[in-house]
Amino acid sequence: MTTIPPDQEFTAGWICALQLELNAAQQILDEYYGRRFGDEHDHNLYTLGRIGNLNVVLVCLPMGWIGTNMAATVASRMMSKFPNIKIGLLVGIGGGLPHDKNDIRLGDVVVSKPAGQYGGVVQYDMGKWTTNGFKCIGSLNAPPEKLLAILNLMPGHGTQQSELGSLSSKPYPGDELDKLYDMDGLRLMERDPGHRKNGPYIFYGTIASGNAVIKDAQIRETLIKKYGVLCCEMEAAGLMNHTFPCLVIRGIADYADSHKNDIWQEYAAAMAAGYAKAFLREVPQNIVRDLNPIRGSDGRIPALHRAAMYGIETNIRRGLENKVDVNAKFQGMTALHKAAYYGHESVMPTLFEYKADTEAKNSTGWTPLHSAASQGHLTAVQMLLDHGANIEARITNHGGTPLYKAVEKGHIVVLQFLRQKGASICTRNDYGWTPMHIAAYRGNEEVVQYLINSKADINAQTNIGATPLYKAAEKGNDETVRLLIENGGDINIAAKDGWIPLHEAASRGRVNTILQLLKYGAKPEARSEIGSTPLYLAAQKGHREAVDVLLRKGADVNAELNTKWTPLHAASKNGHVEVVQLLLKWGAAIDARNADGSTPLYLAADNANDAVTAILLNAQADVHARQIKRWQPLHKAAYCGRLAVARKLLDFGAVVDSENDDGATPLYKAAERGHETVMELLIKKGADVAKRNNGNWTALHIAAKEGRAGSVQLLLKYGASATVTNRAGKTPLDLAIGAKHGAVIKLLGSD
Repeated sequence: MTTIPPDQEFTAGWICALQLELNAAQQILDEYYGRRFGDEHDHNLYTLGRIGNLNVVLVCLPMGWIGTNMAATVASRMMSKFPNIKIGLLVGIGGGLPHDKNDIRLGDVVVSKPAGQYGGVVQYDMGKWTTNGFKCIGSLNAPPEKLLAILNLMPGHGTQQSELGSLSSKPYPGDELDKLYDMDGLRLMERDPGHRKNGPYIFYGTIASGNAVIKDAQIRETLIKKYGVLCCEMEAAGLMNHTFPCLVIRGIADYADSHKNDIWQEYAAAMAAGYAKAFLREVPQNIVRDLNPIRGSDGRIPALHRAAMYGIETNIRRGLENKVDVNAKFQGMTALHKAAYYGHESVMPTLFEYKADTEAKNSTGWTPLHSAASQGHLTAVQMLLDHGANIEARITNHGGTPLYKAVEKGHIVVLQFLRQKGASICTRNDYGWTPMHIAAYRGNEEVVQYLINSKADINAQTNIGATPLYKAAEKGNDETVRLLIENGGDINIAAKDGWIPLHEAASRGRVNTILQLLKYGAKPEARSEIGSTPLYLAAQKGHREAVDVLLRKGADVNAELNTKWTPLHAASKNGHVEVVQLLLKWGAAIDARNADGSTPLYLAADNANDAVTAILLNAQADVHARQIKRWQPLHKAAYCGRLAVARKLLDFGAVVDSENDDGATPLYKAAERGHETVMELLIKKGADVAKRNNGNWTALHIAAKEGRAGSVQLLLKYGASATVTNRAGKTPLDLAIGAKHGAVIKLLGSD
């Protein structure tokens, strides 16, 4: 029985609002510890488990309760019960708010991230009515900066995370069920296909939170225009300031209009949970150690910082005259950071008058100059430089300069000014990225052109060897790709793993980028250090359109890795049905063997890809092909408990008692792992329960040794002998006694 760690060892708290969100969270735990109620006055029911190296607490709002107040109550109780929680997540479904710049679709994932004046969440129903309408007041805190820094390790804004597509027990509902209506809610809007079948796209920005369910497209459009939000929900505002500053992760289940339905909820919840799991796995242990436990606060931003945020000079002067420390920090930032970030140049002279430190750094090393440059506030940048700010100051967690931040956000006027003041366009961050890399990655052609004109190194390589062209191809920034190539970007410079831009574009399914690179002479047969071709990578990830383009442009359908894997091996292993069909159409060798002798059919059997197995068998794949240890596909299906695959293999003539190098049959391998349903299928198809391997072990021997009580019972039912001895003279009972399997001993001892 699993021992539940002490309460003090749980460092991640995960809050859900709905039962289906909790179900999705439970399904992706790496290890489930159990459930536990709180103490006398704590009515929460906690689900405990592990993800990666982190012990995680899952808690759901009581059934029938939603909204900000209950969320705050549940979080407060959890913090009291588990005092060492350092990472907070609010995970579940939400309403998507798509617009021209963010093509959010159902099933996509939106993650809260500070943007503009908001810390990632805005409470749209907290404010006051004025003669000009409703005015939102107050500012919700952002998550801890170290958690925000980890977002840099996650998929970028607007990119697809295909590995999440396999997490839902329900399949992708389909583009045909993804319907967006106009503001009147009457006309179905025409959109290009979402291409979400292989997984959701990830978006970062502000999330709207309030106490009412939004079912009105006009309100949806108002929120987009007023706050620039990407998603709406009902719990985050109750957590961010008062009890539980957290990262909010929402799978999009509807478009916040009158056409709401439940079709997408389970899938969207699974995608959000999958992203949260991937995020927690990226959190380094040293970061967890360094983080302070979350403590509730009243959310009161110090008066000096608030005045700087809103540009109220009289309040700043009053505070400083009353001896408030001008360089005091709140959440790692000084008042000068706030004024610079929000562009309130009018209050900066007063802060300078009282000796505000232009070199003050927040917890990740940002100076006020970084803040001003990142937001494009030219006058603030000028003022800071005039007061001695270091133009080459570096951020602690990645080494970016103020110019780097201006480039990252596309603020070309600030970039030009910093350049005129002597800032370097060649400075590299800690990962070896130059400003040209980040401009190419962001797809800002204007900035790229300026850097080209300024003689920046167009073929500079990062620490892993990626060029700006490589980064543009990674993101599918086709105009940037063209601009770089036409100005000397080399399409054949390889990164340290041997990938060229075409490999990267293929691995991400960037069809237009692939076509662009091929047009300029990229070679479809290019190989990486391990022998991967662009076709192999596209097939591995299931990008059918990319596979089709590469094949039509001359890619070798049977090109092998150094380990003799072909594209068909990769597609079969990963269950990409359409890609398998396409590769076979183009003449892929159906029984190709990799270095360990595995065929595509063997790999499909290994990974429970029923549809792929059927396709390969119908295309005459050799059901008897053996890999290097003489395992046949049926051995692997039996060993892995793949019932449907095993049945299909038998239907196509697999030998039920075939032996591998050790003399083991499929029944033996199924018994070893305790897969009773597969065992019964094999026995009913004629498998010999008395058959011995090379050491004279029967299936009953191995089941007894491994403690598989259900398998032992099944074998006895079908006539297996409990007294037969192996080459060492041991009976199944002897082996069970030696391994101390009490339940098996009882079964065999009473035979």
